[in-house]
Amino acid sequence: MRSDIEDVYADTQHALATLRSLDTDSISIIAGAEGLDSEAFGKAIERANAHALAEQPLALNMLVREFRRGRGLPTSRVELMELGVRSLVEERAERPEEGTGSTVPIDELTDAAERLACFVMLSGRETIDFGSSPA
Repeated sequence: MRSDIEDVYADTQHALATLRSLDTDSISIIAGAEGLDSEAFGKAIERANAHALAEQPLALNMLVREFRRGRGLPTSRVELMELGVRSLVEERAERPEEGTGSTVPIDELTDAAERLACFVMLSGRETIDFGSSPA
C-alpha cells in the first residue's frame, strides 16, 4: 500500500505516518472522557473480544457510540463487522447541511461495501482505483 500512496503523491511533498494502536489505559481514559463507565466499557470490550478493534481510534469511536446506546457490544465477529460497516456508511450530521450528503440508502451502501470487500479478498488487491482511467 505504501508504494501505491507514493505513486499517487509522487509529485507532491508528503509524509506517511502509521498510527500506533491505543493501549488499554488509553482506551479507558477515552471511554471516561466520553462519559462512559470505563470499567463497564472495558468489560464489554472483553466480552465482545473486541480489543483489537478498540485499539484503533475510528473503531473505538464506533464501539463507544454503540455502548452509549445501552445495548452493549455485539459478541460475534459478524455482528461487530456489520456494526462497523453500518457505522462507516451512516451520514455524519453535518454532511446534509454542507450539501455533500449521499442520497443512496444505507442498506444499498452496506451491500456495496460487502461486495467490494469480497472483491478485495478474492482478488488479493490492496487498493482499488475508481478513477476514470484504467489502473
